[in-house]
Amino acid sequence: MKAAKPEPPIPTWTPHEWVPFNDALTPMMASAGSPALAAHDLYQDLRSGRLSSALRQVLPNGTDKVRFLSPSDWEQWTLRWQNAHTPFGLATIILIMVDKDGQTVDGHFFVRRADLEKHYGTPISTAAADAPTAADDDTPPRRKPGQKITKGWKLTAAVELDGFIKEKGRRPSAPELAQRVDKKLKYYPDESDVRKLMRFLLDDE
Repeated sequence: MKAAKPEPPIPTWTPHEWVPFNDALTPMMASAGSPALAAHDLYQDLRSGRLSSALRQVLPNGTDKVRFLSPSDWEQWTLRWQNAHTPFGLATIILIMVDKDGQTVDGHFFVRRADLEKHYGTPISTAAADAPTAADDDTPPRRKPGQKITKGWKLTAAVELDGFIKEKGRRPSAPELAQRVDKKLKYYPDESDVRKLMRFLLDDE
């Protein structure tokens, strides 16, 4: 007589093991190259089970409810993306889940961090942009641009730009933003490329 297979462990909610959907999109965009393709890949991975997901809701009575989702749960929902702006004018992208009636699904969606890092690399948390840096010198020394890399410096620069504006209440200069990227990636991007990126993100003419 064959022994019965053990039941799979019941998932538990450990916050640091999960990544909000909007943060999960960042490394996926670096791979896909566009928000539309990244959102498409995310949705397909959720439906196939390649990425584990969870839904967290705060009920009217204050109860925190977490539901660990299965691939079949995503048959009833559709994932959409749209352009948006932070309060500081920085361009960003947000994800919205809608049901079959076109109504927005209430709650906050998360992806398991281990799955995301396995397939797409480490996510860049938008919350990390609020952390102060060690140096606050407004006139950092310029450095020679480093060797070209494939770490997606523009994504890091976008997060650092938002963080700089929140910290100091003003826009950084190109050298200031380039230095913050260098601290994160050990790569100092060309300052002219940094200026072009800032004009695009801040919708400057």
